[in-house]
Amino acid sequence: MSHIIQLTSLFGMLTILASIVLGSDGMFNIKHTVVGQDAEVSQLITILRDSPLQEREPEKIKEAIERLGEMRATIAAEDLARLITFRVRKMKPLNIKTEADERYPAKGALILIGKPALPALLKVIENNDKEELAHQNALSAVITIFRGDLPSGVQYLKEAAAKSQSLDAIRRILDASERINKLARR
Repeated sequence: MSHIIQLTSLFGMLTILASIVLGSDGMFNIKHTVVGQDAEVSQLITILRDSPLQEREPEKIKEAIERLGEMRATIAAEDLARLITFRVRKMKPLNIKTEADERYPAKGALILIGKPALPALLKVIENNDKEELAHQNALSAVITIFRGDLPSGVQYLKEAAAKSQSLDAIRRILDASERINKLARR
C-alpha cells in the first residue's frame, strides 16, 4: 500500500514538473518559475534597452547580458541579438584564444539560451551582409548551438530561407547555410 502512495505521489510531482517546463513547441524549456525571476528579467531587459547607458556604463550592460544568459532568459533573445556587436572596450591586449567570446557578451548569452535564440539570430543573419560583424557573430552563435549536429543547422537555415520573403534575406541565409555545410563536411 505504501508503494502505491509513493508512486502516486511521484507521478503527481512529475506531472506538475512537466506542466511547468514543457514548452508550447513540445520541447522542454526552463521557464521563469522562481518568484521574482520575471521581475529580474524585466529589469535586466530595461537595462539593455537603455542606449545612453551603453556608453556611460558598459560594464552594467555587460553584467545584464551575462545574467540573462545565465538565466537562459528566452524572452530576452531579441534584445540580446540587437546587441550582438556590443562590447566593452578593454584597455589590455586581447588574448584571442581565451577571450574571443568575452568581447561580445550577447553572443555568449544567446549561445547559452540555445535553440530558443535561433529566431533572433536568424533575423540578424537575414538583415546583415556576411561581411558585417553582426552577421558573423550571429552565424558563429548558430554554429556553436548546432556544434554537435551541424547538418541540422544547415537544414534549419534552408527551411528558414524557404519561408523568407526577401531575396536579400534568402541569399544571406543560404550563404550562411553553405558556410555551415562546409564546416560539416570537414
